[in-house]
Amino acid sequence: MSFKDQVSDRVASVVGRIEDRAEALPNEVAHAKKKLTGVGRRAREVVRENPGLAVLGAFALGYALAKVARRA
Repeated sequence: MSFKDQVSDRVASVVGRIEDRAEALPNEVAHAKKKLTGVGRRAREVVRENPGLAVLGAFALGYALAKVARRA
């Protein structure tokens, strides 16, 4: 097998893998969307059940981000 044939086979293999991944991408995106929707729903429930803790957590996160931003 010549070098040109080896390169051609290798390129065809890579293109095939890329095509396979491109075909699977919509399903993966839909799955990720479902998971994120569930996480968002759970976060809203936690905030409704513990509003004081949510405010305190938001303050702490903002404080930490401000400290990091000042150093950058």
